[in-house]
Amino acid sequence: TTSIKVQESGWLQGNTQHPGAIDKIRNLEAPKQRLQGEDEPAYDLPTFTQHLNNIEVLEKGTAVFECKVEPTKDPTMKIDWQLNGKSLPSGSKFIPTCDFGMVRLEIKDALQKDAGMFKVSATNSKGSASSSGTLKILPEGSGGVSTTSLHPSGKSGLEAIEKMDFATGMKLQDDEEEAPVSQKPVFTTDLPAEFHVIADEAIQLECQVEPKNDSNLHIDWYHNGIPLKTGSRVKATMEFGYVNLSISDVTERDQGIYTCKAVNKFGDATTFTKVFCSSLGSAGVDASTMHPRGVEGLESISKVEARGMLPDDEVEEEKKVSPKFVTQF
Repeated sequence: TTSIKVQESGWLQGNTQHPGAIDKIRNLEAPKQRLQGEDEPAYDLPTFTQHLNNIEVLEKGTAVFECKVEPTKDPTMKIDWQLNGKSLPSGSKFIPTCDFGMVRLEIKDALQKDAGMFKVSATNSKGSASSSGTLKILPEGSGGVSTTSLHPSGKSGLEAIEKMDFATGMKLQDDEEEAPVSQKPVFTTDLPAEFHVIADEAIQLECQVEPKNDSNLHIDWYHNGIPLKTGSRVKATMEFGYVNLSISDVTERDQGIYTCKAVNKFGDATTFTKVFCSSLGSAGVDASTMHPRGVEGLESISKVEARGMLPDDEVEEEKKVSPKFVTQF
């Protein structure tokens, strides 16, 4: 037998597994005391090694000023920003930073009131230095696009490229103006003399007309002499002299004479066709047979099926006879 004793130690274990490590950590975290005779590090007068630039930004855009200052390790150096001689207001719009000598100011949602002269000052125990740059806000619709050339030779370089394009034929020439149209319309392809369609199908009428490049040419359609109204079922188009009329879900009321009329300021031309619509019957079903032998083939099929079936009305007649015993006791 044996016995086990559990000693309560609380919900948090505070004992260390390395007794000597606690004293070392306390020594490292303790504030350093300056030894007698040891001088504080000396830093030079602040100097900007990279100055602010003049920048342009679109309205409601983000502007960023950057510069560099020395000495980079001076903990006593203080950076101040000014706009048009006044200190910048605090808030999320202006975000100043200074890391390892890199001084930066980010301006969000720049507006016209934010334009002007920005000045940054660096100050320590030896003195101060400053740098300045201007911010210009461009109107929101201007696009902020610079049209100056980036060619190393500037404008002369662009002119040399244009001359080379002309010499080698690489420059695109403007399209010559087309001669004005001075003829009346002519149908080069007429509508068919007749057009036959089955009910519930579509009508497609096509023809071609000249001059196809006449912007004043317009096409009119007539049904039995009455102007044809277009819509979701009736659609008329003309592209590059190709004229088309499309009518879907055709019924008998769509039968008749269709006239296509082309008109411009020099005259007009017409072409017409007659549309016939045939019905499939009241039920809308095609009753014709697709059997190769036609009706004769259907009749032979009916005879074969009739051999294996009895008529529904044929009832076998019962014979009435008196009962009799077929076996005796």
